[in-house]
Amino acid sequence: MVISQTVANELKTLDKRIENKAVVIYEFIDDRFVNSKLVIKRLLDQPYVLFVGNRKRHKNIGLLIKAFNKIKDQIPHYLVIAGAKDNEVDEVDKLKKELNIKWRIIEFIRPDDETLINLYLYADLFIFPSLFEGFGLPPLEAVNLNCPVILSDIPILREIFDNTGLYFNPNDENDLAKAILKVLSNNDLRTELLKQQKERVKLFDKEAIVNRYLRLFEEIIKER
Repeated sequence: MVISQTVANELKTLDKRIENKAVVIYEFIDDRFVNSKLVIKRLLDQPYVLFVGNRKRHKNIGLLIKAFNKIKDQIPHYLVIAGAKDNEVDEVDKLKKELNIKWRIIEFIRPDDETLINLYLYADLFIFPSLFEGFGLPPLEAVNLNCPVILSDIPILREIFDNTGLYFNPNDENDLAKAILKVLSNNDLRTELLKQQKERVKLFDKEAIVNRYLRLFEEIIKER
């Protein structure tokens, strides 16, 4: 059992025997992030765009900061980065100093669920610039909490969001900068993007995926 067709395809390149044996069952969105109806006072008064995830190199946060730096004078938004930090000084810290952009970046290190939900609920846009992922839950969580997403153009995110995604080249800061401006400057686009993405994420409903597991277990038991 694998969590995506993308992972199954990668495994097949390593071992051809997997060709007809890999069963794809997607991850589901945790109940905590499914249409929270709580009335929560926003943590941040400023408008902002959001990234959620750890700060490892493959998350490509450096590209996001460089892209944001290019357009910061054209938008009122701050960049919020929320997630675990492994090193005392990492790429984010170095770029903040190098680009003199510390005053426009807000960080939440290891935020709890309540903080994450609040950040999702009030963000104008969620940005996911990863270079590779096995799956990718944060964009699904964002959409479920009414925040549209833009995504790096990598196979797994194409698989998850299909034609509802707005994609950018994860190796091109200019392409990402254009994508951010495109969404933030067009409310109609933002609304339509979120509408389509909310339909798409229904595929990752917890009940449907749990039922898929149950059917798989039943099939295995019957075969034995």
